Amino acid sequence: MTQGVSWQWLFYMISIFGDVLALAGTWLLPETYAPILLVQEKKRMGVNLGVQKSVLEVLSSAITRPFIMLFTQPIVMVIALIMAFVYGVMYIVLSTFSILFVRHYGENTQTSTLHYLALAVGLFIGNRLSGSILDIISAKLQKRYNTPHKPEYRLPVCIPASLLLPIGLFIYGWAAENNAHWIWLDIGIALFALSVNVTFQALTVYTVDCYMMYSASALAAVSSLRSLAGFGFPLFAAQMYDQLGYGWGNSLLAILGIVIGIPAPILLYVYGERVRAASKFGRD
Repeated sequence: MTQGVSWQWLFYMISIFGDVLALAGTWLLPETYAPILLVQEKKRMGVNLGVQKSVLEVLSSAITRPFIMLFTQPIVMVIALIMAFVYGVMYIVLSTFSILFVRHYGENTQTSTLHYLALAVGLFIGNRLSGSILDIISAKLQKRYNTPHKPEYRLPVCIPASLLLPIGLFIYGWAAENNAHWIWLDIGIALFALSVNVTFQALTVYTVDCYMMYSASALAAVSSLRSLAGFGFPLFAAQMYDQLGYGWGNSLLAILGIVIGIPAPILLYVYGERVRAASKFGRD
């Protein structure tokens, strides 16, 4: 596509596609927010709704609550940190992947973009696996401890996913450093992408389970920090690889992934229930 259209049309097509999906979602997806469903039901029954919030009050709450949660809720802070790091590293890969194959493997631009299929394969497998695995693990833990579902039962899958991330980066980085066959780079990136998708799915579902009515605000808080990381990390990617090379550069990212990605889910699993109990947003 990049060979056949201008860069402006790339953005036009993405915008058009996004708008079509947004419109389709508006008409086809059912409302799931409990307070809205309750109001709709009362309207159907002819119940007096009393004084309703103004549009300005609703917008004010919707804009400020995510920032309040980001800076006051430890669970949101931890999840935002994990997802910001993972998202930032993913954007480093996205912004440097094609350049690596052009400069170090002598491929032309069009051929080099085919390696993004490795990312797609990893993301697809992660997407297919994570949904069913999350439910299976939750069911097993409920049976083992004879308890109803808890949000923390979503977290065990993050441990193997957190291990796959550095493994994928180590393989990708040192294969590139030593000019190994391109398949090793693709394998490393596929493992990394699988880890990214499983981590995102698990933490997103955990956030929704934790905050229920306020889950949209919690996810907005997480997304704000994640998006900043997606913007900021690529700014130093080229300098990092120039100074450290692909081997040590990706090893640094892998080590940070171990330090951030493995302890955090364990701490949330152990202490998350107590933290939720002390939160006005996390109470059922």
